[in-house]
Amino acid sequence: MSLRAKTLLIVALLVAFALWPLAHRAVVHEHFVSPWRLFGWAMYCVPVYKPRVELFIDHGGERVQIAFPRTSANNVRTFDTFIRNRAELGTLVDVDDLGRVLFREYPQLDQVTVRITQPVYHYDSDQIRSAYFEHVLDRID
Repeated sequence: MSLRAKTLLIVALLVAFALWPLAHRAVVHEHFVSPWRLFGWAMYCVPVYKPRVELFIDHGGERVQIAFPRTSANNVRTFDTFIRNRAELGTLVDVDDLGRVLFREYPQLDQVTVRITQPVYHYDSDQIRSAYFEHVLDRID
């Protein structure tokens, strides 16, 4: 490798190294990714919060909360993995795995609403607030 190529490589790495904190902040802000993930530098500034997951069904025109079925070790692992991944990767994590378990365990259901409450640090106000995400899952058979 020539000296010029080595110099360009070092300059490119230094530029990427210098710009990554800005890009990381944008990813954290846009997708609610934990600052502890993706080589973030602000990891020690923000505690890790676990999201809360609530499940609702429509029962006779009323919204009724149901519990996630913890009837098997696989179901418990699926739920715990979702919580951990959602806390770390935010909206980049999909709720489809939860839906598969719910529709398998509750065969009478045609639709489930998954509501996720995730504490999020807001840089503009320097406060931690809750962000709410609702996903409506339909049975696909």
